[in-house]
Amino acid sequence: MRKTARTVVWEGAGAQSPAPDPILLGQRCLTSAATVEGDSRTRAEGNDLLRAGRILTSGMDIKIRTAALTDLPVIADFNVRLARESEDLALDAACVKAGVKAVLTDPGKGIYYVAEVAGDVAGQLMITYEWSDWRNSNIWWIQSVYVKPELRRAGVFRALFHHLQSLARTQKDVCTLRLYVHAENARACQSYERLGMTRTKYEIFELDVRKDGKGE
Repeated sequence: MRKTARTVVWEGAGAQSPAPDPILLGQRCLTSAATVEGDSRTRAEGNDLLRAGRILTSGMDIKIRTAALTDLPVIADFNVRLARESEDLALDAACVKAGVKAVLTDPGKGIYYVAEVAGDVAGQLMITYEWSDWRNSNIWWIQSVYVKPELRRAGVFRALFHHLQSLARTQKDVCTLRLYVHAENARACQSYERLGMTRTKYEIFELDVRKDGKGE
């Protein structure tokens, strides 16, 4: 494990990838972005990247690992904070905790990855899956992205993103990474573009079926 200029080195993988500019967090958007598909760069071999990775960046040792059930309280708390900070929404903490637990106990719903700094969880993201019949492969959606305020712009999300990107490149049935951000979050959009993601032509529509048409 070592640090070189603007380069992230993964422990055990032997693969290097350029480190983009730091990112500011705050997700949930009306525009989406995609990457990975069509990338001709050499893919990492083997399954070493499926284990926890470590990077040294911005003077910090950042460990990336798959979240465990013991991470439930902090992930649920981060999700409540995310909604409040990015959309000024006050979520039901009990509902969020149940939702996070559902993912942590059933990988078929999604997977959380967390970044640790000095033994504490500093950031997170979750992936969920969308099967594309057009491409005969999976799209991984990046969701629930959060980094502690005091550690933003320190490479935490960059580490999480690169870990996920490396994992995706080892999976033959994954074609694309996508995410959505708030349309007014210009800084986040610029940061994602610096990571190599591109804007798509799609917009998102939704219907809350739990309301059963009430209030329409």
